[in-house]
Amino acid sequence: MTLQSWLLYLNAVFLLSAIPGPNMTHIMTASIRYGVRRTIPDMAGCLLSLVALMAASALGLSAVLAASPILFTILKFAGAFYLIQLGVRGWLSNAPAAQAEGIVLPPLPWHASLRTSFLVGASNPKAIIFAASFLPQFVNPAAPQAPQYTLLIATSAVVEVLWYLVYAGSGARLAAVLSRAAWRRRMQRTSGALFILFGCVLLLHDPK
Repeated sequence: MTLQSWLLYLNAVFLLSAIPGPNMTHIMTASIRYGVRRTIPDMAGCLLSLVALMAASALGLSAVLAASPILFTILKFAGAFYLIQLGVRGWLSNAPAAQAEGIVLPPLPWHASLRTSFLVGASNPKAIIFAASFLPQFVNPAAPQAPQYTLLIATSAVVEVLWYLVYAGSGARLAAVLSRAAWRRRMQRTSGALFILFGCVLLLHDPK
């Protein structure tokens, strides 16, 4: 891999990661509720899912999905269903008394936050398409692939963490504005609608 190719990849990843998606929406929502420090398990779960998807791509996921349309369809519907039901739950939530003005929600146990965030990231349509279709384009097939994939995955992980911190910090600042229950409810509905939208995007995605 040439330096020019890596710089092109770095710029592309930086811009793609900046676009709000399920991971960033989830992290911002968590930081609004609990603060930046308590969203660390959420960041870790989203990051682990991204690395897992990219590692699967390195091991041949893109080729497997291309050769097995049925498997791709199953994974697509499963991921879309998870995102949509997460969005519906957020939209229909009745904003319990714990979210009343001046009351801070207790954070989820770290393992629950980690698990939920990993599933959000694993069903992220942008990450799936990126890992299966975009990532392999920057790998030189004539050179050893393991070092190339390692560099690309590490680059993506660093950039992703930087954007996680930006979105988490934005969420923490928004928390002061959203201290009123009505505003929290609007934010919850907005994030729920975004998750539903992301699920629909995954359903409509056609790899051909």
